[in-house]
Amino acid sequence: MRKFSLVVAFVLAAAVSVNAQNINIDFDTAAVGGAGDGAPANNYGAAAGLAGQGCWNLFDGIAQTQILNAGTGIACAATPVTVTRSTAAGGNFAFNNANTLGDQQLLLDDGQDLSAVTGPLTITFTGLTNGLYNVYTYAVAPDFTGTDTTEVTINGVALTSTGPIPAGNVFVAGQTHTLHTNVAVVAGTLTISANEIAPSFGTINGVQLVLIPEPSSLALLGLGALGLIRRRR
Repeated sequence: MRKFSLVVAFVLAAAVSVNAQNINIDFDTAAVGGAGDGAPANNYGAAAGLAGQGCWNLFDGIAQTQILNAGTGIACAATPVTVTRSTAAGGNFAFNNANTLGDQQLLLDDGQDLSAVTGPLTITFTGLTNGLYNVYTYAVAPDFTGTDTTEVTINGVALTSTGPIPAGNVFVAGQTHTLHTNVAVVAGTLTISANEIAPSFGTINGVQLVLIPEPSSLALLGLGALGLIRRRR
């Protein structure tokens, strides 16, 4: 029984280390009680599909810097990760889009409007675990969906999100968000640049950073699971 408990603890510790810095951010509106006000539930996976593996940080329309929480399951704990945006100007706004419900509404029906920002908005993360990440940047206007286009650039790679928000509470890369894969984080720093594509406006609704497990971490998890199977036999 003691060996079994040790193996369980080992597997859980490895899983936590793999997922501890998956970061979720919702850019929120200042209109209390309106559409989009509040963060999605901590077990909401959004486009990344990581249900039960994170917690959502609410980034209001006033603050420029915030210390972020992360975690596994629905538990949230403080991390050394800080997010800073170059400006809070441009307005935070909300609009009740008919195609969003529940947690998707909380994420996509509000955000930071880039129309009044001089130059691109930069969102900088520091204190991250070095490695490769998949970066989901939610960038769709809930009001003028289908006409506004936002360009999101990470490490020199520019992608666009054009809308519209589809019905059925689904996410579509290139419409509701951009997806940068295998983004290298070195020195714990990652910068996202967002800009409107004239003559339309731009919007940032939220961000998900998903740390890609290293092969060594996956191997440890596999060995731990194998140990469990053998012990149970």
